[in-house]
Amino acid sequence: MLLKNRSSRNNPYALWIRSLVDDHDWTFEELAVQLGASFSSVKNWYHGHATPLRTYREAIKKLYHKEVP
Repeated sequence: MLLKNRSSRNNPYALWIRSLVDDHDWTFEELAVQLGASFSSVKNWYHGHATPLRTYREAIKKLYHKEVP
């Protein structure tokens, strides 16, 4: 099965995760530990290959005290 090629331009979560990682100067691993997610999940969110599940969106909201789209 082929996956759709999703870029960060088409994925608002990717842009949002990218700006949060970059603003806090965190590694994917550091953010993954904070969220209780895997390194690969954070990496996929960052690059726009996947979107966070609701559970992780809520964790992001609590961690950053910002609204999750």
